[in-house]
Amino acid sequence: MIDGVSASDPFELNSNNTAAERNVVPLDSIEAVSVATSPFDVRRGGFTGASVNAVTRRGGNEFSGSLYMTYRDQRFVQKELERVDGSRVRVPDFEEMTLGLTFGGPIIQDKLFFFIAYERVREDRNPPTINNFPTADALNSIVAQANALGLNPGQASQAVDLKLKDDNFLARVDWDISQDHRFTFRYNTVSSSRPTFPGFGGNNLSFDTHWYDQEIENTSYIAQLFSTWSLDLSTEFSVSYSEYRSEPKFERALPEVIINNVPLQGVTQVGSVRFGTERSRHFNLLEVDTWTTELVGTYELNFNNTLSFGYQLEHNTIFNAFVQDWFGTYEFNSVEAFLNAGTAGWAGRYRHQFERPGFQPAAEFREANHGFFVQNTQRVNDRLTLNYGVRIDVPDFGDRPDYNATFEDAFGFANNHTYNGQFVIQPRVGFNLKLDDNNTSQIRGGAGLFYGRMPRVWMSNSYSNTGLNFQSVDVSNANTPVFSADPFNQPEFAPAARAQQVVALDPDFELPSSWKATLGFDHRLGTDYIFTAEAELSWVNKDVLFTNLNRRVATVAPDGREIFSGVNDSRFVPDTIFLTNTSKGESRSFLFSLERPRQDDGWYWRLSYVNSVVREVQYGTSSVARSNWAGRMVLNPGEDVASRGELEIRHRFLGVVRKDFELARGHRTSVSLLYEGRSGLPYSLRFGNDVNGDGVNNNDLIYVPLRGGDPLVRFDTPETEATFWRIVDSHNLTPGAVVPSASHRYPFVHQFDISINQEISLPGWRHKFEIGLDILNVGNLINRSWGVIQGSNSFFVKSEQAVQATYDAAAQQYVYRSANAQLADRQFNPHGGRGEPSSSRWAAMLTLRYRF
Repeated sequence: MIDGVSASDPFELNSNNTAAERNVVPLDSIEAVSVATSPFDVRRGGFTGASVNAVTRRGGNEFSGSLYMTYRDQRFVQKELERVDGSRVRVPDFEEMTLGLTFGGPIIQDKLFFFIAYERVREDRNPPTINNFPTADALNSIVAQANALGLNPGQASQAVDLKLKDDNFLARVDWDISQDHRFTFRYNTVSSSRPTFPGFGGNNLSFDTHWYDQEIENTSYIAQLFSTWSLDLSTEFSVSYSEYRSEPKFERALPEVIINNVPLQGVTQVGSVRFGTERSRHFNLLEVDTWTTELVGTYELNFNNTLSFGYQLEHNTIFNAFVQDWFGTYEFNSVEAFLNAGTAGWAGRYRHQFERPGFQPAAEFREANHGFFVQNTQRVNDRLTLNYGVRIDVPDFGDRPDYNATFEDAFGFANNHTYNGQFVIQPRVGFNLKLDDNNTSQIRGGAGLFYGRMPRVWMSNSYSNTGLNFQSVDVSNANTPVFSADPFNQPEFAPAARAQQVVALDPDFELPSSWKATLGFDHRLGTDYIFTAEAELSWVNKDVLFTNLNRRVATVAPDGREIFSGVNDSRFVPDTIFLTNTSKGESRSFLFSLERPRQDDGWYWRLSYVNSVVREVQYGTSSVARSNWAGRMVLNPGEDVASRGELEIRHRFLGVVRKDFELARGHRTSVSLLYEGRSGLPYSLRFGNDVNGDGVNNNDLIYVPLRGGDPLVRFDTPETEATFWRIVDSHNLTPGAVVPSASHRYPFVHQFDISINQEISLPGWRHKFEIGLDILNVGNLINRSWGVIQGSNSFFVKSEQAVQATYDAAAQQYVYRSANAQLADRQFNPHGGRGEPSSSRWAAMLTLRYRF
């Protein structure tokens, strides 16, 4: 949240969960940040984890501001990571610079103030490169034929100018109307652009008409009025509006052309050539308009009781279009085939989706949430304070997905259910008990129910996958039409009856919510130290579970694994996804810390240990319904069973030490060191292919046969068997059982970060110059083998392939082959990260700041 108003991604699609590519507001515009892991205040809603609120700066009676710059490039990171096979992964060349400024002051002394902030990010990276270009003859023939067909394919060259652009502006006005009334208005806008080069790299070439820039814009306005009406009554009233847009920008609309088996220069290998608009960007647009209103009142009932109450409304209008092949997609198996594109039947495949009269191809709907709350803060006595209240959240959908009668005929319920009109009653209580009159010790805690809301992108799947949204053509070889260069006039013919794709919500679906409880103890040791112990428990009341309605179970293997073949109803695609509920899943964590607050000597330090246990059913790491169903590591897909959490860190040790001092009089120096030691993330042992026939590779847990011969398993070679038993021994696996999900961990991780900041006081009115250097994973700078994260560190499912397998249904046996020798030796490649520099490399950043 920013200034108490949500700044989260309004569609829950971005990986950083914010409504921007980088920062929601300029970093130097933030005055303070508060993090509450278990806030039992009923005013806070819409989450089940932690709540983060950033408060922006306001202007004052004196003019002040700052100019700042951060910089890093490939010289500021570890150049390469070494893989298990001895190969090295080099960091690509890059340059990243952030420039920013802030300025604030009075418009009218003691009455009206302003504050502005601007931040500009430019990040240059090496674009992808091609190993081998197509031969000149092949390229010339392709370009000439495209032109003859009436299509300009663009330029065929190396990709250039991979530059991320991000611009962020904030303006705030504060009006102190009177002693009892204060008004604030804030405006901020974020605009970012990320170039993307699909189909480009290795032996594959894409023309520049195939490239696009993914652009995100988010503009918001917020007005807040704080009023004190009497000694007993005060209120807060706020209204905000935001516009969020995410859209790929490409040169011009064209059908996509894919040409395979194109001869390459100087090698016997072949590659592919692509031009025209990339098929997934043909009709791809996200627009979310959000209005929020909040009215909060606080009333002093008497000296010992303070009542707070309020109403919150969030209303979203959503348009999400993701329709592939809207301009048509043609795939040819050779250059020769493309040279005959003017004749029907030469394309290897033709795909086109087009509007069905009377239906909306995009997900377009309105969604709102009404939140009501009331709470009493009771000062029972000088030592005990209680907070108890209740919150009610009521979702409201203005539209329903299009009704599909065929779906109800097949599965017995309608596809157009929403959770409109449901509600969640959330009782909460918190307390703080001082154990003595000197404030030396206290016990604090609370318990309550939290409604987390289902991501809107998940609900939108029901609107964009009704089976009726659009008509589809997908034909091959002799059935393909003559190529058309006009993206808005593609061949539309009545195809053979095609299976429909539907995502439906359970008619009995209940809103996701979780119970949470905490108990903490704080004790001051003398005058210098604070000891804290805290326990936090959380357990699912209701959560979302993705299942599959249409995959048919053909048989069950002896280890309990369902083997799939065919579908239940051929009118629908095999992966007809059903969103229902689970009541399983829990987490518990215990924290112990010892802290020495900063003293006059300039020293501060803190040591802490956290122990966590997480059990979860649905990982929920994707925006696509099928991916959420397919992306679980369980024995049978869609089953309602809780496993170890994918991001569980069982043991975490943290140490922070900081020293503030003056190298020269009046010029402050700060040096801080952070240590983190943590358990490696969990991973699963899986087969390397689709063993159970559910259409998904790499998500089937392995079965460990009995030693000395097991009728359920046979090995293709003695070498495979020997390597497999080495895996069993190195992982201490139990014979005669399926290995549980996420039952193993990558190696323990030790990392250090260091931060150095030097202030230089300049002559004049409050002028300061700051130089900062931050080095993450500084141990890796000293020794390249230190601080390396082994194995996956991704947000998605983590697994290691143990062996390839097929299921022999007649013999009721698994056939194992190609066991993983590296896994047998417990060797894991270093985590490269989702972008560079990754967390396995040391990385530094230089910051320069001028304050006035």
